[in-house]
Amino acid sequence: MGKWIWYRGEFEAYHNLQLHFRRESYGMARPPFWDVPMPYPFVEFTKTFTAKCGGEFVCYAKGDGVVILDEVFYPLEQAVPYSAGEHTVSVKIGNPGGLPCIYIENEAVSTDESWRVTHGGAAPVLAGATPVFSSPNDDPQKFPFSYERVEAVSCKEYQGGMLFDFGRELFGSVVIDALSAPATVFYGESVEEALAGKGWGKCTVWEDVETAGILKSRAFRYLYVTKPATLHAEFEFLPLEKRGRFSCNEEGVKTIWDVCADTFHLCSREFFLDGIKRDRWVWGGDARQSILISDYLFADPEIVKRTILALLPKDRVHQHVNTINDYSAFLIISVAEFYRSFGDAEFVSFVLPRVRMLYDYIVSRCDEQGFVVEREGDWIFIDWGTIDQSGPLSAEQILLWKTHLSMAELTGEEAYLDRANTLRERIFTRFWSENGFLDTYPELSSHITRHANILAVLFDFVDEQQADRILHRVLENPGVDAITTPYFKLYELMALCRLGKLTVAQEKLEGYWGAMLALGATSMWEEFKPEEGLPAGYAMYGEEFGKSLCHAWSSGPIYFLGRYCLGVSSTAPGFAAFTVAPNPGRYTWFEGVVPTVRGDIRINYRDGKLTVFAPFDGGTLLWNGSEWDIPANEELVV
Repeated sequence: MGKWIWYRGEFEAYHNLQLHFRRESYGMARPPFWDVPMPYPFVEFTKTFTAKCGGEFVCYAKGDGVVILDEVFYPLEQAVPYSAGEHTVSVKIGNPGGLPCIYIENEAVSTDESWRVTHGGAAPVLAGATPVFSSPNDDPQKFPFSYERVEAVSCKEYQGGMLFDFGRELFGSVVIDALSAPATVFYGESVEEALAGKGWGKCTVWEDVETAGILKSRAFRYLYVTKPATLHAEFEFLPLEKRGRFSCNEEGVKTIWDVCADTFHLCSREFFLDGIKRDRWVWGGDARQSILISDYLFADPEIVKRTILALLPKDRVHQHVNTINDYSAFLIISVAEFYRSFGDAEFVSFVLPRVRMLYDYIVSRCDEQGFVVEREGDWIFIDWGTIDQSGPLSAEQILLWKTHLSMAELTGEEAYLDRANTLRERIFTRFWSENGFLDTYPELSSHITRHANILAVLFDFVDEQQADRILHRVLENPGVDAITTPYFKLYELMALCRLGKLTVAQEKLEGYWGAMLALGATSMWEEFKPEEGLPAGYAMYGEEFGKSLCHAWSSGPIYFLGRYCLGVSSTAPGFAAFTVAPNPGRYTWFEGVVPTVRGDIRINYRDGKLTVFAPFDGGTLLWNGSEWDIPANEELVV
């Protein structure tokens, strides 16, 4: 069977480019402030094939070009005759602004991943393809979303117009079935936003409409139409199966898990997006956390690969990922974690030149001590909070250390380990104190925040005694500023678990995410300060409704509960070996499913009895100080 084929990686480049031009706010387009590579406009596909008998084929294409069979030229989309024997066919095609791709379905020669593709004299690579596009009528320039009609759960008259509530966050097209007069449609994640009206900092997205019809795909829960109207929504989503599950005796935890799963699914589209209302962009730090979460909800390698390809540089690097130093580091770390989860050595080999290019850029901008410093055009982020950035940040250096280790894991080259060891000594010399890691050099500031200390615990950067100091003097210290984003809140929970404080982490999970739900959230928010209340809690970035109320990095409980309560982790690439180390903590019973590339692992704990099932071998159960081999396709009960 034939498939549409393209230069590998260009499908991701094309859809990433389209995605980054869709952001809008306050009646204006909001293009990104970093480079987004374009697909190569001209490519050449080549294949040698042997025909048992004569025949003809037709080459369909997106773009303009020519078919060359044995040095004879033929037009696209017309019959190309061939005789019995060996032949070489090439297709040269250009599609400026689009995705150059071709399709042939024939007994002798069909397009698939065995074709070779080049551009501009570059070395040929194997073609990219996906089974989704396997008909001549398909168009790889249109991403294959699924659609579902959704009606509002309520509508009421308001100031001469209609206010619609869909009951939950959605992404999709509003279909106006009838409209009494020209009107403005206001989109809101909250009812307050939908009714805020036009103006800077007010309702983020609106559209003026003259007649009934289909509007652009956008995110919303509430719609306010300024004139009487009837409408429905066409919900647009990626048909990913939520294979992961978790429930326990605390019903609120199950609700948190479910809302996180819905939130994360909404943000899982062409790639892992930050959120579905405001940016709708691909961010490296957000993506790293999304990759972790996805492992425990979807275990789908394709969206992970698409996201990695969207973020990695293609031909050159002249700025950090999203201009953010830490996001470049997190992306390289993510590639190593992808390999651990899926064991896809071929994909890692394909992207490794791009990974090396990004790594070389990172180290080229370090100072003479090998420390990450802010250069012109850089954005030192780490997290929204009170980190003292008067000098080089300890958190950035610990991330760089982990990046060196990730490069060693991906390449097997000891030079990266040498760099890591040298950097580690320097970090302790310059940033370590009796109270944990300082934000920056002690001569500049004695300020301590949680972030660097959390990363030090997560990455095993510190020994047991140092980790204990971080626990008591930083993580358990109410005088150290609290984390306010779900992004780093997950990392804090993970650090607490690694320090033997699972019960504390469980309480923090229920308190933080549960408080969002108590305020009526139907999806999880980008940032949360319980003391703010509503509607003040909707504000961010100096805008009254600037905060995303459906943000991928807020779905961390999925990872936390799968990794630390169900206790499943890969210990060899692609789950060739794995451990199950359940920990009930404060739960009297729990059960769940962790999806993997090899199948779903099930865990059930009730009445003091633990049951584990895996449909494949290589597993070890760690429970109550003992170890058991987990048999394939057979329940282990202890």
